[in-house]
Amino acid sequence: MDISDAVTTSKPALISVVIPMHNSEKWIQKTLLSVCAQDYANLEIVLIDDGSNDASLETVAKVSNEFPDVRIKIHSIKNSGVSYARNLGIQMADGELIALLDSDDVWDKTKLSRQYLYLNSHPDLIAVLCDFYIARPYNSNHDLRNVRLISNRSVKNIGMSWLSLEGNGGLLSSTALIWKDSFKDKVTFDSELSTTADLSFFLQLTRFGKVGHLAVPLVQYRQHENQMHSNPDLIKKEYPVLMQKLEALSFQINRRKINGNVLVMCGLLNLSRGDFREAFGDFYRGLVSNPTSIINLPLTVMKKRLMSYLTLIAEKRR
Repeated sequence: MDISDAVTTSKPALISVVIPMHNSEKWIQKTLLSVCAQDYANLEIVLIDDGSNDASLETVAKVSNEFPDVRIKIHSIKNSGVSYARNLGIQMADGELIALLDSDDVWDKTKLSRQYLYLNSHPDLIAVLCDFYIARPYNSNHDLRNVRLISNRSVKNIGMSWLSLEGNGGLLSSTALIWKDSFKDKVTFDSELSTTADLSFFLQLTRFGKVGHLAVPLVQYRQHENQMHSNPDLIKKEYPVLMQKLEALSFQINRRKINGNVLVMCGLLNLSRGDFREAFGDFYRGLVSNPTSIINLPLTVMKKRLMSYLTLIAEKRR
């Protein structure tokens, strides 16, 4: 359905696309182009440059000149972290809806219109997520090839399954469209967190209303070597802090299970990096913390990987 079919008597709501950026010259052009190409016309881009010292801002300026009809608000700050940058972008946003986007991810051109229509047809929701592809660059031009399809259509509690590392990472920020009034002055991204800040934000968001899920892949999540989510040292450092914060907010969590899963996941990440000594140390500590994690989590990871590959193959054949 085209957005014009659903909006006849009034202008669709303004959507503010909030993009934190730090040294993203390799990727930011394609990210911005995917926003400028949206078939949803009433949008603005709020880009927070978080202390970049590369050519990111020059690239943004080129895109801005190429699309003069798209309002792009650019604000530069000293490097303060992705959570601080996101919060500032949300504060500067004029839209009724907030769409979050990382500076290295890419949207399908129908992403905003589909989600806007979904929210309009589900007035009980305060936000909607969507499926996404994990994609990798395959040439010097940083073009992307989809390698896995991540779908959470069968997951009942996306947030808690992600917290235990047994879900598919369904709370990727770049998939979200949120009514701003639903969380303004209630929930912010925690500047003490980095790799788990998205998870903390969305778990808190669910306390203020229902979050829906559109079972269509509308985002390409760019996978590369510098991402925080693949850093086992950072994960081990942050997860205890996250669990403490969630317990202080009266979330009921299984600390033993989560801790065991975290350690085993870090063991798998260290194993893939060739750090065998650290990997076996993580596996041992995970076994002590929660014995079933040493078997259940690797099986869960393998099952998720297999299903995501098969789903992608099936989609390509349609």
